[in-house]
Amino acid sequence: MFQLGPLPETLLNAVIAGLAVIFAAAVSGYFLLRSHHSNVRDELKIRAAAEQFLRKQTAYDRIWTAVQDAADPIQAILEGINWRNVRTIQTSCLMAGSPDVVQLFNRIMGLFVTEPTPEKDLTKQSLEITALAKELWNVMREELYGAAPLSPEEIKFITPGRKTMQAVEIWIRNRALLESKGITGLEGLSEMDVDAVSQVTGIASEDVADMKIMASRELAFLRESKVA
Repeated sequence: MFQLGPLPETLLNAVIAGLAVIFAAAVSGYFLLRSHHSNVRDELKIRAAAEQFLRKQTAYDRIWTAVQDAADPIQAILEGINWRNVRTIQTSCLMAGSPDVVQLFNRIMGLFVTEPTPEKDLTKQSLEITALAKELWNVMREELYGAAPLSPEEIKFITPGRKTMQAVEIWIRNRALLESKGITGLEGLSEMDVDAVSQVTGIASEDVADMKIMASRELAFLRESKVA
């Protein structure tokens, strides 16, 4: 009966060496695969974090635009705020905003929708909105960029000039009367016949002229901003 003898030593060494190479390749491949999976997982986490940051940044940009509109006496008082746009922005705020941002946004919008009585309450409301807006600005700075808070004195908001605000106050005092004559918004104020409106309403012609000039100037600013 035919029997195989023992493998030559050189062949045995070759087989062992081959198995060692295969084992090393398998181990190396396993660790390479794990490393690849780990890299992919890390990349997905980084991408998800970046997308989350962009969503929050976009939402906060829209929130700040809404707050600026609410704090703008020309936009908010004379023209009014589009509540549908505010509702859409509020949805973005609820989806991406932190509890602090949501709370501050709701407080600011709550103050805005409250109808103030002329002058004294309007000034009080404006100061409250400004204080909350500064607080909101600091919260968003910290959340988005880790920036240290600014003091209220360091946060300056550009406001209309004295003549513009005087004209707005004249309009507030005479709003009901003017609206009863069909004069509303910037367009209506800018198209007024000064002498005719003064005669019909009893408002001093100088005050009517101031309102008309203010409205024409603000409309020109709005058109320029849309072109830009």
